[in-house]
Amino acid sequence: MEEGGYLLFKMGKYLLIDVDAWVNGVDFAPLNKRAWVAQERALSIRTIHFGSNQLFWECATSKACEVFPDGLL
Repeated sequence: MEEGGYLLFKMGKYLLIDVDAWVNGVDFAPLNKRAWVAQERALSIRTIHFGSNQLFWECATSKACEVFPDGLL
């Protein structure tokens, strides 16, 4: 249904997922522009990243964050 140029949604519960959370929170973080950080990430078995909005962690088998502790989608 459209009204006044705006798309209206049905009432209900919606789950919004930031699919770029890892990219924005870890990969493009200012600290990751440093060469020694790339070396630490490559050589470490486990890494914790302190993002501006949440914690992220990674190991050889998975990447996860506070919102998705069982692994990113």
